Amino acid sequence: MYRRIAIGMACLTIFLLSACVDTNPQSEIIPAWVEENSLNQDFLIFQRSVSVSDELTVPYIRSLEIGPEGEFLFVSGQAGAAVLDENGNLLQRLSPQQCPEPHTWSPYNAVYSPNGGIFVQVNANDEQPNTWGYYFDNAYTCITPADSSFRGGDHATFFDDDNLFRLHERFENGEHETQLLHSAANGRSKFFNHLSGPFDEFPGVNYRAAGGGMDIIGTEVFTAFVTEPTVFVYSLSGDLRRVIGDAPPFFRRIPEDIPVEIGMQRNSNVGELLRSTQWVTQLHAVNQSTLVFQIMHGTERRYATEFYDTNGQSQLKSPWPDLGSPVRAAKDGLVYFVERGKNSNATIHIFRFETDHQE
Repeated sequence: MYRRIAIGMACLTIFLLSACVDTNPQSEIIPAWVEENSLNQDFLIFQRSVSVSDELTVPYIRSLEIGPEGEFLFVSGQAGAAVLDENGNLLQRLSPQQCPEPHTWSPYNAVYSPNGGIFVQVNANDEQPNTWGYYFDNAYTCITPADSSFRGGDHATFFDDDNLFRLHERFENGEHETQLLHSAANGRSKFFNHLSGPFDEFPGVNYRAAGGGMDIIGTEVFTAFVTEPTVFVYSLSGDLRRVIGDAPPFFRRIPEDIPVEIGMQRNSNVGELLRSTQWVTQLHAVNQSTLVFQIMHGTERRYATEFYDTNGQSQLKSPWPDLGSPVRAAKDGLVYFVERGKNSNATIHIFRFETDHQE
């Protein structure tokens, strides 16, 4: 009898504990920053927040990439390029010192290959005018500087372990063209293709203004340009396949270009030109069937946001909601935002995307 009572009490205790303890990871307290930036949307399901390790000084993250095991690969002005584990602990601060001919380390973008290799794009300098990047293996060892044929681009992504694609704005002898560059993992050039479209009218702005984007889904390259409110889809060989998405009714196009010679001066200011307009600031593949595309309102610093399928159909019940923060990365159905630190390091906020679109 006493044994039955003991067993019953144990079962009751287990039941009460299971009722009181919420094992759902979404039960984390949602930070106030999320609501302040209008991220409490039906289609964004908050997962968790990750603070950058205090071993580094990182109030702001310039570029963010998600690794094969959920690592965070980022570039910041203070810390350079570094890798954190999924909980924000420092795994490695990248350095070119093991590579032949190391030079001043000035990274501005870093991307993962599928096997965990890393390509870091850097700003060349007078001492190494043809070194625009470094390739690291998945143990974070610098293997080689980029081939001398490599030219950088604001946006880069791997198709597979040895095929790296980039968007590049080329200026030479007063001429401009937008190129889709294709190289090996070490930066050795394989081919390039000239891309043409309405963005040709704004070479200075597309070169100078930070924005646009590029990602690969399947065997198609999805690209966005600062001045164009639609997504251009190319084959891996650079042939235009289709243009997806419709310009939203509120879109105010940039009225004029800035001179190319000013656009080539990275310290020039295009803020006055952009302030009264909208321009494209982000494009990321959320998964193998969904893209997130953002247009920034110049005056309000708000981000009109759309989730498209690969044919340009909206995945949202109400298109173009305004968010208060840009999407900094996306992978495997997760969307990542970065909160700038105030007397502290940056925080990465992670959401799961769920379409609220009704068929």
